[in-house]
Amino acid sequence: MNRAAWLVLPCVLFAARATAQTPPPTPPGSTGRLFGVDDEPAPGMPASRPRVIMRLEYTRAPGAEACPDEQALRDLVGARVRGWAPFAPNGPWRLTVVVGPRAGGYSAAAELRDVTGAVQWTRVLDPRQSCVRVLTDLAVVLTLHVEPPSPPPRPGPPGEVPAVPPVPAPLSKEEPVAPAAPARSPVALLFGARGWMDLSTAPRPAFGVTADVGFRVGWFSLRGEVRWDPPAGATVMPGVEVSTARLLGALVPCGQTSGDVSFVGCLVGELGQIQGSLTTMGTPRPTESRRFAALGPRVGLDFLVTRHLFVQVAAEVLGADPLRFLVTGTKLPAGTLPGGAVWETGSIVGGIGVGLGASF
Repeated sequence: MNRAAWLVLPCVLFAARATAQTPPPTPPGSTGRLFGVDDEPAPGMPASRPRVIMRLEYTRAPGAEACPDEQALRDLVGARVRGWAPFAPNGPWRLTVVVGPRAGGYSAAAELRDVTGAVQWTRVLDPRQSCVRVLTDLAVVLTLHVEPPSPPPRPGPPGEVPAVPPVPAPLSKEEPVAPAAPARSPVALLFGARGWMDLSTAPRPAFGVTADVGFRVGWFSLRGEVRWDPPAGATVMPGVEVSTARLLGALVPCGQTSGDVSFVGCLVGELGQIQGSLTTMGTPRPTESRRFAALGPRVGLDFLVTRHLFVQVAAEVLGADPLRFLVTGTKLPAGTLPGGAVWETGSIVGGIGVGLGASF
């Protein structure tokens, strides 16, 4: 450690104090301010704080030749004050700064005197590794002293409610917006076609096709359906062959769930004609047409394939009036039912269908 350099620092401060003990010069006449110059505050703003204008006496002790010069400290302090110059050659206050080496780096001592020579502020900083660092820290603490943060605004009298600025009126009068009507489910048009395996409508399992068109609103749908069953026949007893065909119309109201796989439950009401032909012992008899009606439930699943296309799987069980095929004459085939009937449709008919549907 350079002990001689460190002893110089207190000597400089002691000499500064001795000089200050001489009779101070007569202070300048009062201008209504303690020191410095205050700007008039803007309307509605708090009064500005007094500004400390200082003349700087900057000394680098032996061994501190590498430290920045006096102008560096002026710049560091001036960059931290707002809109005024804290240093002037003839400033009424005097700031003495001594920078020198010390164990662990560099230290600085500062002393601020007012216009009467009275000491108002002193600070000795602990050693820093670099001289630039110690001058930077000194500039920070000096700035906080000569220009401390402005105090918060004083609260008003107790119970006083701060004024709320009026809300400006709108430039144009807008019509009140009516509440939005509840959203309605869109109406979707439905189209479909199915192939059916019919049971109890012909002497053997018969094939049928249906085509339908309708609409859907939410969970409810209503379809109109046309059904055609081509002729299907079989030998019902030795020498007797029976064949049937159907052409029907149906009204099908349904309810169904939503999703990629939808459960569908319907009520089917069918009305149309059934045609039957009878051949006995190789002799065909005249074809007969009769009214056919059936009513019952239908259940199924719809599997969504694309946005508009889905696959339909359904099964139905309907109640219907039986249709009897009779053979008249004195010679009846063996196994003929009472009354001359050789075969009759079932009172419970049904089937299983698979097809495609579309929704738009």
